[in-house]
Amino acid sequence: MSFDHNAIAISIFAGLLYGMANPLILTPVWGALRRVISDT
Repeated sequence: MSFDHNAIAISIFAGLLYGMANPLILTPVWGALRRVISDT
């Protein structure tokens, strides 16, 4: 359980950092990521 939580937290953190660096590129990917996280 903790491993899954860490993996999700790292994914979100990496997504935020990458999104700040490349917002136009990552916008659709971040949207899809948020949909996947909200589904679980």
